[in-house]
Amino acid sequence: MLIDFFLPTLIIRDMGKLGGIRLEKEVFNTLEAAEFLGLSAYTVRKFAKTGILPAKKTGKDWRFYKPDLVAWLRSGQGANETQKKA
Repeated sequence: MLIDFFLPTLIIRDMGKLGGIRLEKEVFNTLEAAEFLGLSAYTVRKFAKTGILPAKKTGKDWRFYKPDLVAWLRSGQGANETQKKA
């Protein structure tokens, strides 16, 4: 049984039978989002700025919510935009 305890940017999951605790980051900065998506940081910032990629601006930095990035990838928008870029 998984039990989620929500923290600002992390989810702690009790792994039960697997034994141990796994930390998953839920909010990424630009570099982390770029690594997760397999894109350059420049492209991630450009997509965020133009509204192609779901993101929130916090001061001068961008923040990306992992479930939003996964949904964006699953929607196929990621493939369309990266093909246009090439």
